[in-house]
Amino acid sequence: MNISELIVKAKKHIANLGIWARSVREAYINSGPRIQDSESKVRNNPLSFMPMFLVNRVYFLMMESDKRKIVAAVAISISVFVALLYSFPPVPLLQEKPDQSHDLISPEQIVPESVAPLEIVFRKAEEPEQLPTLDLSSFRTEIESNMRQINEPTSWGEEVLYSAGDASSIDGPVLTRLFLYNSETHEEKEVAVSNIRFGEIYEGRLSDSWIVWLDTNQSGTNNIYALNRSTGKNIRINSTSLNRPQISLWGDFLVWSGQKEEHKDEMHAINLATGRSVKIESFDNPTFGTSSPAVYSNLLVWAYPNPNDPMGASVIKTLDLMTLNLHSEETEALDSPPVMEVTERYETVNNLAIQKIDPDSFAIYPATNGKAIAWLDSLNPAQATLRLTLDKGKTIVKVAEGVGRFFGLGDDFVAYTQQGRIKIYFWETSRFATLTKEDEQGKLAELPVSGRTVIWYDATDPNRKQDNVRRSVIELLP
Repeated sequence: MNISELIVKAKKHIANLGIWARSVREAYINSGPRIQDSESKVRNNPLSFMPMFLVNRVYFLMMESDKRKIVAAVAISISVFVALLYSFPPVPLLQEKPDQSHDLISPEQIVPESVAPLEIVFRKAEEPEQLPTLDLSSFRTEIESNMRQINEPTSWGEEVLYSAGDASSIDGPVLTRLFLYNSETHEEKEVAVSNIRFGEIYEGRLSDSWIVWLDTNQSGTNNIYALNRSTGKNIRINSTSLNRPQISLWGDFLVWSGQKEEHKDEMHAINLATGRSVKIESFDNPTFGTSSPAVYSNLLVWAYPNPNDPMGASVIKTLDLMTLNLHSEETEALDSPPVMEVTERYETVNNLAIQKIDPDSFAIYPATNGKAIAWLDSLNPAQATLRLTLDKGKTIVKVAEGVGRFFGLGDDFVAYTQQGRIKIYFWETSRFATLTKEDEQGKLAELPVSGRTVIWYDATDPNRKQDNVRRSVIELLP
């Protein structure tokens, strides 16, 4: 082979080598930090770093047209080949047979020492990871009352209504006065006094327009009164001679349930602004499963035993009070004491828009915020589970177990007592919180929640002579 043929063949090899060098160099540049970082780990080994250095040299040499450097390029090509051989670790042709003396392979045999073994935690789909419990114990103010005994405090806006007394003993009537407390001005104002023999005041309720209460002697005399807040006039709404009725108020609507006859209870509603009233339901031979009415944002809820279920399940009923057609001004508004004749003017409504909810259990003491509904499934606090529905019974959430008698629904939470501590559950975020401190004991009021306000007793010191009532306003969480 003459020199000319040798030069032609060398040019072909050099051209192929240039194409290879260009592709390798571009791949290296475009690989990003992953390959570059791996190269930095072997920079102390000259043979490991040599291939890319020589690739760069070949690439730039191909850019030159000087034929005199062809021989040098051939030499570089040979060097590249040799460097590539030394840059990779030797691979043994025969590998040792693994130790088969054990049935299982240890994690060290399959996991590199620099990589931690993967930990897999299995969780039930219906039990998402619970967030830490929030501490809301700083959200409180004290009701600064001059009275020793404070009974059934309930809130409306900045106001708190309660019956109270200052007796040194409980041998006689104690809760003989009704007070309205302003949380901003800390003013305590008397609004009513019991006017029957041995009478006490219970069931205090308030709205923007009305204050209502029950004056009872616990022995067969029960009078329901309403105070028109705009005129200051007291009106006796109803009087019964059997067991004491239970009442609820929202706006102009007053609802009460009480014993009509020996084996019969009735539930009534009245529009205090118009005087029109209606009998909602009668309960023949009522049992302990028949609950008192609860109303909020015009939604009335109550529970009673399911007559078709021998196992003791209940039915929860709801009624929108705005469908009762009690807004007509045909009758005179209750601006003068009509005594009992007003409540005898009951209207018969055959097609009330009552809806039923299946609680899938026994249900007692239902409460509502106008949308959500909650109840307990047992009369025994040690066994009672607090249940909640946001979609009229389609989905029922078990909030907590071992829940005390009193609980209440706020705008986006439910407050309850569990093992002497007052707790909050926010259903939109599935978050829990506490209102009491670690060393405190608390007890919710009978109607403890309105909007974002929770009323509760500090029961830490059993020897304290004066009731310590707290007011907590639950702020919106981020």
